[in-house]
Order: sequence, then structure tokens, then C-alpha cells
Amino acid sequence: MAKSQAKPVVITGCDVPNSYGYELALRLDHQGYAVFAGCADCNSIGARSLASRGTTNLAILQIDVTKQDEIDDATEMINDMIGDDGLWAVVNCAESYTVAEVDWCAMEDFDEIMQVNFLGTVRVTKSLLHLIRKARGRVINLSSMAGCVSRAGQAAYSSSKFAIEAFSDSLRQEMLKWGVFVSLVEPAFFPEGNAVLSDSETSTRLQRVPKHIKDAYGDEYFTEYIHSVSGTLKRTPSDDPSNPLLPGSQSSTLTSGYSSMKSDSSMKHRSPQEKKIAGGKSPTSSLKDPKRQSLTSLPSSATSTLKSQGSPNLSNTNRVLHALMEAVTSPSPKVRYFVGSFQDRVVKSFSSLLPTVVMDTYLTSGEVSKVVPKLIKEKTE
Repeated sequence: MAKSQAKPVVITGCDVPNSYGYELALRLDHQGYAVFAGCADCNSIGARSLASRGTTNLAILQIDVTKQDEIDDATEMINDMIGDDGLWAVVNCAESYTVAEVDWCAMEDFDEIMQVNFLGTVRVTKSLLHLIRKARGRVINLSSMAGCVSRAGQAAYSSSKFAIEAFSDSLRQEMLKWGVFVSLVEPAFFPEGNAVLSDSETSTRLQRVPKHIKDAYGDEYFTEYIHSVSGTLKRTPSDDPSNPLLPGSQSSTLTSGYSSMKSDSSMKHRSPQEKKIAGGKSPTSSLKDPKRQSLTSLPSSATSTLKSQGSPNLSNTNRVLHALMEAVTSPSPKVRYFVGSFQDRVVKSFSSLLPTVVMDTYLTSGEVSKVVPKLIKEKTE
């Protein structure tokens, strides 16, 4: 990317195809912005796809938000590229998602989620803040409705998003004197149960559940619970001995064939074929090296995410992307962009006003109330 008069924007979490960061990078690039697309692995399938679809104004940067040294290197490179004009916007889209009760969510899970969602946002923002001040630009943080209302099964994820809300509120007040805007985008959408269960990270987390907890809850509880929290009635057969998602199974973990809007942009969900070609990390220039294996020559399973269309979350995704675009392009962006249904907005608005017992009853009603651990079933029977 050569120096230009285009407004420079840094986006994290861009290497998962169809994710918010990926799509936002393309949209801003096509509108003439100078886009620095931060990828946890700039040699991944998603990063290479983004590089091939973008113009010369789009640069792929190695930014794993959990690693300060990579952020520092990227900041130095960005500073050299943009000169004294400063940075127009930083959009923190890198995030990790999990569905797990506290009782069977390991400390490693809490640490991973916080390192990516919250501390990753803080690291990137602090490193680039001096460039944002120069341009009187803006900081846009991807939050969630889960950062306003915490539901069962979302303790780790909600904790990180609540932290982002607090961080953004404080930063907004501090940056007011510099003329810097700080905005939050709060989607109210969650991946379907089948999508969560097909994710390799979910399988890994279920394998870590201690045996005494597995025995108390029962094998079928975990898959049924994830489906109930995700709001889908479809069930993954819990009695299938070959199902690697069961906590007691010793089978190898599944690889993700979907690209949810809540995809883990930093944990690098890749199929075995993707891992084989991803190898090491390379600079941006190598992404379009003709000597490298082309995307079309890769095994079909390795490129499935690049060809997926007709996602049920497509319209929801477009609404979130519209909010992100407005936060970047508007002369006076909003403090919060809530993207959800009317019912979601009502729940968010009344969550702090209604008695706790009323909200708890509402949030655990429906499918989630029907999921009962084996130990409780045995006692009631």
C-alpha cells in the first residue's frame, strides 16, 4: 500500500471469511478508504482471500491481538505509512465466543475469551490512540447485547463484553477533549447450536470438563444445553457413540465448516488442510505471490468457507455491517449502535429496571428451562 490521501482505518479480526472484520474491510476498501486489515495469521485462507479480493488500498497486517509485540510492529508500520495525518479509525472486531456454564467452563476458557475480546481491544486501542488523536478520529469497539444483559451459558463471553462497555464509556469521556469519538456496536445475534457444536474450540472445551462434573450433568446435557441457549430446537444425537462432541468421547475434534458472525477471529479455526498450507507467517507481499498454491487448487474442504452463501444470519450481518460503516464514515457517529429486534431492545432497556427475579425467570424460560442435569433427574424420579 502506497501513501495516499484516503482516510486510513485499522480493523482487527479480518481473517475469518464472512466475519464482521472481513466484510467491513472489503466494504471500506471499495469505498476508497486505506484499510489495514489485521489478521491473527496473515497466511491463513481468510487473509489470502481478503488480499485477493481487495484493491491496492488494502494491506494485510499480522496482528494477533493477544500478542503485544505483533501489535507494536503493526503500529510502527502503520505510522510509517500514514505519516503525520494520523489514523481516521480503529475498529476492534477480533473476538472469541463460547457457550458454557461456569461449572463446566475451565479457567483457560475465561482467560482466552478475556485475552481476545477485552484485553485485545485494550492493547490495540492504546497502541494506536496517539495516531487517532492526531486525526481527531474515532474508536469503534464491537460489543454485544451480552455486554448489557448476561444470560445463562454466557458468563465468559458476557464478562468480556461488559468489560468492553466499561472501557469504552471511560475512554469516550477521556477523549472528548481531543475531539475523538468512541462508539460501541452491540449486535443481539448468536450462532445456532449446530454452528457452535461444529466448532473445534467447543469440542476442545467439552473435552476439558472434569469427570465428576460430566457424571453429575450427564453426557446428553451439554449438547442439549448449547442448543437451548442458542435458541434452536434441532438436537445433535447424543446417543451416537461416534459423536466427538460428547464430553466423554475420545474422538478427535471436529473442524469448523461455518463462518458465524460470532466467529473466533483470533483462535484461528482452520481445517487440517488449512493448517497444512498455513505453515508459517508471511508478510503482506507474499499473499499475492504467484508461486503460492492458489485458492482454487486447494481441497474443497479447505475452501468451503470462501464459497458459503445464503447464511441465515445474512440480513442480520448486513445490519451490523451498516452500523459499523456508519460509525466509521459518519461525521458525528452515535455512542451506541444497537442491532437487534424490537424484543431485544425491550429486554435490554428493561433489564436494569425490572426486579432481578423477573428478568431471571424470563431469560431462563423456554427451551433452556427444559434442560435438566442427570443428577437432578435422578433425584426427582
